[in-house]
Amino acid sequence: MTLNTLLLILMACSIIIWVGGAITGQIWMFRAGQRGDMQLRAALIPYINWIIRFVYIPMASIAGTCGILLVWRSGLPFTTPWILFPLLVFITTIIVGSVYSLPEYSRLVTLLRAGDERDPVLQRRIEIAAWVNRIELLLVLIGVIGIIGQPRF
Repeated sequence: MTLNTLLLILMACSIIIWVGGAITGQIWMFRAGQRGDMQLRAALIPYINWIIRFVYIPMASIAGTCGILLVWRSGLPFTTPWILFPLLVFITTIIVGSVYSLPEYSRLVTLLRAGDERDPVLQRRIEIAAWVNRIELLLVLIGVIGIIGQPRF
C-alpha cells in the first residue's frame, strides 16, 4: 500500500465519520424540533457539544490534513478549482467551528444547566446553532461532491 493510498483511505474514513455524525445530529435536532420536544432538544446539546469537540474537529482535521498532503505529494496546483473549493470549505468550517459553533454549544450547555430548557430565547439560540451547522454540513457535502469524479491522486 502506498502512502497516497493510505492518505486517501484516512481522508475518506474521516469524512464519512465527520459527515455521518453531522447528519445524525441534524436528524435528531430536526426531529425533536418537529415534535416540539424542547426537553429532548435541550438534552442533545451537551452530546452535540462533546461530539463537536472530540469527533467533528479531529475528523475534519484528519480529512483536511490528508487532503492537503495528497495534493502536495501529487504535485497538483492548489489553485485548481476542484482542489481550491474543498480547501476553502475546509478552512471555512474550521473558522466557523472555532469562532462560533464550539463556543456557542459550550455556552448553551452552561445556560441549560442554569435555566429552563423551554425558555424561548434559549430555544432560539439552539435553533440558530443548528442552522449554522446545517449550512456547514451542506458546504462540506458540496465540497465532497465536487471532488468525486475528478482526477485521482
